[in-house]
Amino acid sequence: GVGTSGAIQWDASTYQYTPAGMLSPSTLSISPGATKSTQLTVTSPSSPGDSDQSVVVSTQGGPTNTIPVIIRTLVNIGPHGGFFSGVLTGGNGRGGAPGETDTYQFNVPGGKRDVDVNLFLANDSVDQATAFLVDPQGQSVGYSSNYTTENGGTPIGTTALSLYHVKPQPGLWSLVLDWGQ
Repeated sequence: GVGTSGAIQWDASTYQYTPAGMLSPSTLSISPGATKSTQLTVTSPSSPGDSDQSVVVSTQGGPTNTIPVIIRTLVNIGPHGGFFSGVLTGGNGRGGAPGETDTYQFNVPGGKRDVDVNLFLANDSVDQATAFLVDPQGQSVGYSSNYTTENGGTPIGTTALSLYHVKPQPGLWSLVLDWGQ
């Protein structure tokens, strides 16, 4: 009477720590109340977007902790624009709960007429996406979603969305993608 009966789908993943960077110096002795620095050197992944890593910190006879590190690779902009692709790895599956957020950054040189971003989703699904175009000052200057509503309020999803901003200031711009679930 309580619980679930029948077949249950599940998946398990395992990870193994592998070196992804270099700390110099790699060992520090820090007296109580003192501070010291170390330099972390990492290599950016070849594909644009974010890669999560962590620095593992061990203390002599004490606990082991990790410090999260995000490595962001820029979208390379050439004469015909820039391109990136990615895989949506999910949310928590509950309606109304936020899903994943992805950030892609790119440099806009001076003198450009506009910034035009077109996003195309895989044809086999219509995951709800909201995109924000963020200028170098951190201000959202463009917004788009791949969902709209019909006259009766029925939601309609598409596999594309577009953002546009005229006379962009030069600098590091961001495209932030928020997934509905």
